[in-house]
Amino acid sequence: MEKSVIVAVEPDKDYLNRLEMGLVKMFWKTADLELISEPEFFDEYFALPKKIDLLIIDESMYTDRLRMHDIEKTFILTEDPEPEDGPEQQEVVRLYKFCNLGALLGRIASVERTNSVTEERKTRVVTVISPSGGAGSTTVAMGICASMRENLKSAFYINPQMYQDFHYYLQSRETLQTEVCMKMQEPGMELDQKVRASFLKEGFTYFPPLGSSRESLGITETAYLRLTEHIVRSKEYDFVVIDLGNELSGDSVKFLDMADRVLTVTRQDAYAAFRLRILKKSMNFSDADKYIFICNHFDREKENALADPGSGYSAVIHEYIEADEKAVAGGLEGLKNLDGMQRAAYMLI
Repeated sequence: MEKSVIVAVEPDKDYLNRLEMGLVKMFWKTADLELISEPEFFDEYFALPKKIDLLIIDESMYTDRLRMHDIEKTFILTEDPEPEDGPEQQEVVRLYKFCNLGALLGRIASVERTNSVTEERKTRVVTVISPSGGAGSTTVAMGICASMRENLKSAFYINPQMYQDFHYYLQSRETLQTEVCMKMQEPGMELDQKVRASFLKEGFTYFPPLGSSRESLGITETAYLRLTEHIVRSKEYDFVVIDLGNELSGDSVKFLDMADRVLTVTRQDAYAAFRLRILKKSMNFSDADKYIFICNHFDREKENALADPGSGYSAVIHEYIEADEKAVAGGLEGLKNLDGMQRAAYMLI
């Protein structure tokens, strides 16, 4: 497939660098990226006719002369918090440049995919695991779901763990209704109206937590596997995020097989790194496109066994999510704004 052409024009080099990081992570497989910060190079670049799929440009450098070029879509970055698009310019969108960078990039990403070669819509499955308890697989899984909304993507969160307490981060404390629990016990459980009616939403959609342990309610992992399969087949969501935590046995392995991406969440201490090494010896992580490693609750002031070859447990980490207890205590809003969470979400989009 021919790659799209994306051109970013921004005189503020620090802002351009941050923009570049996000664009590269999202589009490195699908687009060629050109960055321009100097007016002289801007004039030289556009001296000849250009065919561009997406132009992202600061309003101080935008001129009507750019309409002479074949530009599919233009995003003008403005300092106006409430920019308005002119109705006569359907190909031009104005964006507030100092909004959440994840939201800005998500808006751009949605247009880029619309302009790309159309593919059959597919719900992608992301399974989140951890080699040890307490690493924060749930905060990462839910933070990514919340970030998906910022990137104009829909997500469905499923937690099939034995003990489910993820609603601690939600406003609602509602648990799964007894009637639906009984349906989950049925061998041929279908995604009927009663099951659908149980779905809850706080920015993203989620299957409600159980009021007691899964075992005490007679609900198996297989029931959650069937639920996931039904939701994937419905193609109603862009992503299904399965929060397995460190429960990696029995039918839970099937969630890994069905996943398009697997996020492995660990921490930086020696014990967590040791557990990660054991996990990597127990599973096949050879598919580099499928498996992503994330260090959660990262503290720059503390020793990082994952980055210390002398520890014997060093590992390649794709993203670090900073430690911020106050943000975590702030629920979904705090989770999605953790430093590193939006970047982790970019990897999946």
